[in-house]
Amino acid sequence: MTLGFCSSAYPGRAVVEVLDKLAAVGYGAVELFTWEGHPCHPAACGAAEAAAIRRSAAERGLRISAVSAHTDWVTGGGNTSVALDFTCRSAEVADRLGAPLLITSTGPFPPACDRFAAWDALRAALLQAAEYAASLGLTLCLEPHVGHICMTWESTLKLIREIGSPHLRVNFDASHYFVLGLDHRVALEQLRDYVVYVHLKDFRFRRAPLGHLTPSPSNAEATALGEGDFPLAEHLAHLRSLGYNGVVSAELYLNDPAAALKQTAANVLPLLRAR
Repeated sequence: MTLGFCSSAYPGRAVVEVLDKLAAVGYGAVELFTWEGHPCHPAACGAAEAAAIRRSAAERGLRISAVSAHTDWVTGGGNTSVALDFTCRSAEVADRLGAPLLITSTGPFPPACDRFAAWDALRAALLQAAEYAASLGLTLCLEPHVGHICMTWESTLKLIREIGSPHLRVNFDASHYFVLGLDHRVALEQLRDYVVYVHLKDFRFRRAPLGHLTPSPSNAEATALGEGDFPLAEHLAHLRSLGYNGVVSAELYLNDPAAALKQTAANVLPLLRAR
């Protein structure tokens, strides 16, 4: 497996500056975000900008493993047009950057919208997005996420099977189960046939995890990987046992991401080398 880093921790920071930090401590991949304010937003990352980022990554021995374009797919009245347009434009950015994967998540059910109608709208829009991504040589990855339409492994598996596209797969992030006190090991086993990418986060619990849809920040404090309560070594061993050999991309939402990315590399790289 290869240690990667999610650039979401550095909104507005020049990509080359982030790449320098990663290369200095041994990361092998970077995942770039297309959110507003990030350098890879579709309005900011044309052909020239993408080419410069690709060169910078290659010069530092880093590969661009994925592009993330998380969005709320369904808005009031079952509208998916804004999310679909953003995702397709993000797919074009991913194509320019040479990234093989485009990551998304569903967002929550919108208020004042029938849930069955929202589900149907989501299913139709994700199929369009997956097919458009595939036309560019990309795979669309759906991330089960706390508080979203697809939060549980059951809802995620149901949606993927209903859509039935070979171009729609899963980005697995065990933390979304772990912070709620749910069994992330069972979720991984159930989704194993669809997992093509992995996010990693760690938390230190001040109390036991609670079964709420939204974890309290006062209960789960984000940490560098390997510094919290998440069973990191066990999870990596589980992934390895399932034959996963791709990128594990660190998400570090801390006040000092620079220190956290160094500590994460120190904690995770030995585990990835272990057999």
